Amino acid sequence: MEPMSLLISGALMLVVGIASIETWRRCANVRFRWFCAGAGLWSVAVVVKLIVALLADEAVLAFLKSALPRGGYLLIGSAYLGSWSALCEIGAVVLAGERWKQLATDRDRAIAIGVGAGGFEAALLGCVVVVVALVDVLTTASLGVGAISTDPGALWLVGPVERIIAILCHVSTRLLALTGLAARRRPLVIAGFLLFALLDGLAGSFTWPAGSRRFHRGASSWRSPPWQSPASSSFAGVGSAEPIRRNGRYTPCTPPVQSLSFLPSTGPSEKTALNDLSSGE
Repeated sequence: MEPMSLLISGALMLVVGIASIETWRRCANVRFRWFCAGAGLWSVAVVVKLIVALLADEAVLAFLKSALPRGGYLLIGSAYLGSWSALCEIGAVVLAGERWKQLATDRDRAIAIGVGAGGFEAALLGCVVVVVALVDVLTTASLGVGAISTDPGALWLVGPVERIIAILCHVSTRLLALTGLAARRRPLVIAGFLLFALLDGLAGSFTWPAGSRRFHRGASSWRSPPWQSPASSSFAGVGSAEPIRRNGRYTPCTPPVQSLSFLPSTGPSEKTALNDLSSGE
């Protein structure tokens, strides 16, 4: 991707993240602390996922590759990566919802937690992409390596569109999990976990290979380029919209409320890569 496209894409990803949080805050009149709760839970899950990535993912995926045919490797490897990602992200939400009951007492609040996770992820990734693009532009200019194209083409759209879909995934899966906790309906919690695992595993299996022979594991698009497979992005968008619509009229019960002392008053996938699948090994 050209530096100009990368710069525009990163800036729009940042805008998408901030705009999603601000839009829902104004529409639902939700306090900012609930967006911070979603971002905080996402951050904890990402740290756990990265630690496991460094310690175990490469060995597990290498074993699966040696023990299974290519189709089985793709299927089981994607299931493993998606399930572990869902266990970290949805598991963190469920544990927090069990400990602090007011996380699940209101639908708008539950959506704010999902928007906080997805919006924070989009803004953070947007900042990283902008910095990388600026360094690329400055390095190219200082070295005098050719001319920098000023035509961004159409690739600049991919990053922000992918982030919008990712936010829908964060919202729908967290809404399902918190709705299930509030209503004491375990199938809804399991549905949130399975939906996240399916979407994250599917997106990871279609991630563009980064050229490395090693397997990489990261949070959302940390270690993968933003141009994910159109098939996985479209599927994720369709899968995410339905739980939000179906839960639109849900009014959860009101369990006892405890203090959220761990949250300050002020301020996702999501995705993994089986980087050498396309090599045909």
